[in-house]
This record gives sequence, structure tokens and C-alpha cells, in this order.
Amino acid sequence: MIGVYIRPASMTPEQYRSIDAQVRAAGVEPTGMKLHTCFGEDAGIAIFDVWESQEEWDAFAAVLGPIVAAAGLEPLQPMIVPMITFEVP
Repeated sequence: MIGVYIRPASMTPEQYRSIDAQVRAAGVEPTGMKLHTCFGEDAGIAIFDVWESQEEWDAFAAVLGPIVAAAGLEPLQPMIVPMITFEVP
């Protein structure tokens, strides 16, 4: 299991919502995603996900990358770390 932390150089909440809508409209099933969060405000937002595996994240990122590029944003540079524990209360 991995944690994926993304802190875009600049992304507004509106851009995030637009990208999210485009991913959903593409019919992409984020297989292996256990948790998705987006937080912050203005151009200072960040995203944190928990994924079952690096391979499942990579498959999702392959779809996400072109959508982000089409939105005029720089490529996402995620920090990926192995999870030690993931519990949902």
C-alpha cells in the first residue's frame, strides 16, 4: 500500500473540480484507491491518496496526466511513500 501526496505548483479549487469531472466523464475507475482527499484553498491546494499498489496508481496516473496537461497545468510530481498503517475508524 502506498501514500501519494501531490502539491501542485498552482491549482485552484475550480481547476481541481474540472479535472475531477473530466476523469469521471472519461469513465476511469480508480481501481485500488482506498482514500482520496483534497485540501487547502486558492492556489495552495494539495491532494493525498492511499492506493493498494504502485501499479494501480501508475495506471490511474497515465489517464490523469494528459487531463492535467490539457488544463494547462504543469505535470504533477507526486511524493510516493510506502504506507505502514492505514485504518478507517
